[in-house]
Amino acid sequence: ASAFAAQLKELEALTAQTLVRVRLSLRSPKATPGQNPMRMRNRGDEESDDSATERNELGVLLPGGRVAVLAALKSGVTARLERLSIQREGKPPVPAKFVASLRDFGVFVVEPEQPLGEALKIDTTHPADRMGQLLLRAEIDLRGETRSAYFHESRIAGVRVGARQEAYPELPDPEVKDTFLFTLDRALYALPITRRELLGGIRDPFAGRRQLTTARQLAEAVRRLPETADPANVPVSEADENRLAWLGVELQPLTRELARANQVSDQTRDGQTGGLITYIHPDSPAAKAGIKAGMVLLRLRTAAQPVPIEVQL
Repeated sequence: ASAFAAQLKELEALTAQTLVRVRLSLRSPKATPGQNPMRMRNRGDEESDDSATERNELGVLLPGGRVAVLAALKSGVTARLERLSIQREGKPPVPAKFVASLRDFGVFVVEPEQPLGEALKIDTTHPADRMGQLLLRAEIDLRGETRSAYFHESRIAGVRVGARQEAYPELPDPEVKDTFLFTLDRALYALPITRRELLGGIRDPFAGRRQLTTARQLAEAVRRLPETADPANVPVSEADENRLAWLGVELQPLTRELARANQVSDQTRDGQTGGLITYIHPDSPAAKAGIKAGMVLLRLRTAAQPVPIEVQL
């Protein structure tokens, strides 16, 4: 027991230096006409408030010195990002620069302007080979500038295969949103990451919420940058913040009745997707392409996505 307590104490010291608080400074969002200024927060803190100008997120110091910030920012929020700094207790803040948002993970990567010290080791063992083995568990909760941490033991109880055929470790308890797993030699094994939703109509029931993900997946995605980056989820200047992809149509969401009347039930899951074109702006790309009011927009093709993207309003 005393030896295990000493291991947890060493893990506490390690996580204090490698699971860091990253402070985000953002421009105030531009008001949208008709927008309700009162916003509801799901958790009562800054994480669920897209209008916040200061945010604190947890970052993971990876091999190579880069930091993976565990924040599933929408592109409209990332666009307002102006400054980043890494905050560590008892040390001066370290400025950092934005590198990229990951396409598949709710994570963006930053580069500190000066080295932060020794990074975490990454364990690459398959979850099936770790089942039942003793692991160290750190539960790190960050609320604003307040950080709380709890350290104990855990074991992998099962393995789930995701929509991308990746293996995800599962613990006996379902609540893992603040859980970091380490091996007994204090290599990072798994961490809580939000999966971004798959485009093209592919359904992933775990997308959009945090799930325990092997550190190997994250480290590999960071290593393969810029191949794994989302080029549309980046900071932009204030002048470019509200630029839109201009098609030149106004759309009405489909209903079951509209989908059946337009004979597109099979292509729209009985009216759950698709948009009925109600107006074409003169001289717009849509007008030049011969699109007319009354047509139904089903899907969009983009160079970055091999599967067409469903239109959802």
